Amino acid sequence: MATVALVDVMFPEGHLGPSASSLRVPDYIDEWVSAPYPAQQKVRPVILDGLDALDAESVKRFKRPFAKLKPAQQSAICDDFAILPKPGLSFKNWRSFSKHSAS
Repeated sequence: MATVALVDVMFPEGHLGPSASSLRVPDYIDEWVSAPYPAQQKVRPVILDGLDALDAESVKRFKRPFAKLKPAQQSAICDDFAILPKPGLSFKNWRSFSKHSAS
């Protein structure tokens, strides 16, 4: 699942602590975007579209979904998404996704 892989790219296991997935951050995200409240329902499509964009770019570049990539490949995609705009890259809804996920 792209959510698990993405949170572990952002917060990997290391000397500072456990990985985000081991702390069940993906479960929290899933619960949050599934909540019936207006704020969560408003952001739900943005987050889901962002995760779809992540997988689409992974398949385009590496012929595999984001969760199946090597860590260096995952990091490369995340780095490119973080520094948009960049010539030749076009990630539908990524800017909106990254803006909402940071808040």
